[in-house]
Amino acid sequence: MKKILILALFIPLFAFGQKNIGYTIEGKIAGAPEGKVEILNAFDGKTLNSGVVSSGVFKLEQREKFIGTAAVLIIEGKRLLPNLFIEPGKITITGEFEKPSTIKASGTPSNDAWNIYQKEIAPLDEKINRERNAIKAETDPEKKRVLMAENQKSYDQFYDFRKKFAKKYNNTIIAPMFLSAGTGYLDYKGLSELMSIFDPKTPENWYTNRLKERTDIMSRVDYGKVAPDFTLKDPDGKKITLSSLRGSVVLIDFWASWCAPCRAENKNVVELYNKYNPMGFTVMSVSIDEDKDKWVKAVKDDNLPWKNQVSSLVGWECPVAKLYGLAYGMTGVPYSVLLDKDGKLCGYNLRGEELKAKLKEIFGE
Repeated sequence: MKKILILALFIPLFAFGQKNIGYTIEGKIAGAPEGKVEILNAFDGKTLNSGVVSSGVFKLEQREKFIGTAAVLIIEGKRLLPNLFIEPGKITITGEFEKPSTIKASGTPSNDAWNIYQKEIAPLDEKINRERNAIKAETDPEKKRVLMAENQKSYDQFYDFRKKFAKKYNNTIIAPMFLSAGTGYLDYKGLSELMSIFDPKTPENWYTNRLKERTDIMSRVDYGKVAPDFTLKDPDGKKITLSSLRGSVVLIDFWASWCAPCRAENKNVVELYNKYNPMGFTVMSVSIDEDKDKWVKAVKDDNLPWKNQVSSLVGWECPVAKLYGLAYGMTGVPYSVLLDKDGKLCGYNLRGEELKAKLKEIFGE
């Protein structure tokens, strides 16, 4: 497999991006009440900046180094602008308090590009909404099925448009924001190709940083490489180390008791375990649960026969999950890697028929 030198990929994005000169936000919102204005991180809701609105006017500044991100404008508790991009430069916000749809941000690359995006996507957005309303109103099962199929085609167009828009405006925060969604299926090669889309002069931002971090992780969890070793405890507190399973083909299966697709996939894994375990196949299930009782109950309810059931019981903060590339909001569970008898990665995120086919390839019928 052709490798892409990871340093060549990362250094330009860190070292040669636009100088972080801070930002200024100047707002003039007609009819806005006197009171507090806040800028919250769109992903986690943390306050990035705050101030006071007077006569509809406010000004917020950041002169220290910051990491760009998508944010939300809040005035006196009212959510007004759900896609405000915080990045270097002067950002101007205008509109009417009682008409949130009129409120726009402009003056920097991402905010200007977002205004273009909203205008261009509007006809398709309206079409999707009409179709959704028609589906909701339809009572005939066959007609509803036809409407749902048409609506799915519209959604396919929607996501295709977003991908093309991101590639065109690859110097904005919008590009990594759009393209980071649904990247859980990508291996190192796929992530490297994705990273190559972004303009190296794009200012440092939260979305690109997350993709960089995951690409770096996946460079160490790549085909043909010995998977990172780890030790976690089973429900009885016994420590189990991955490398102790060397000599077997091992499926490291990340899951959770609350994850319906995981529970459904467990049936398939149990069937494969029963078939191939005598030939040298085993499973190490890493739960990202936080509640021990729910985790143990799910293991029992799903009749999981392998002993390698482990968890750190800290949810998405599980260090092993992070070590293997899981990231909240980017990847989900079920999530797995398959290791050969030498502990080297030979399969990535295989489920259902794909996992069956891979094990058949390894062990035969």
